[in-house]
Amino acid sequence: MTMSLWPWMLTPLTARTVGAWLLSLGLAAAHANAENDWGRVTVATQTYVLLGILEFVALMRYPSSVDWARPAAAIYVLFLASVLLVGIYGWVTTRRIAHRSIGGLGGRRI
Repeated sequence: MTMSLWPWMLTPLTARTVGAWLLSLGLAAAHANAENDWGRVTVATQTYVLLGILEFVALMRYPSSVDWARPAAAIYVLFLASVLLVGIYGWVTTRRIAHRSIGGLGGRRI
């Protein structure tokens, strides 16, 4: 059923893989939100930035694979934009927090 919602054709195995990927991203985001500790999600924010960039590169490289007339394509692009923006915001925030904590130690790195 959900394969019909995706903006390009998926095989059953690919659909399961994408579902697991989306579920893991959602769980990681929910866990980071529950922890409310930017210092612990530095790698996740960097991964979000990289994921957003690479997905946009893939869309630009293979635009004919996507059925752009379907609303799912626009929703997917908005999702990728949100991933990229959240990743950038998180990365900047974690760097700011790390810089502040290093500055609080008299410039010494641990």
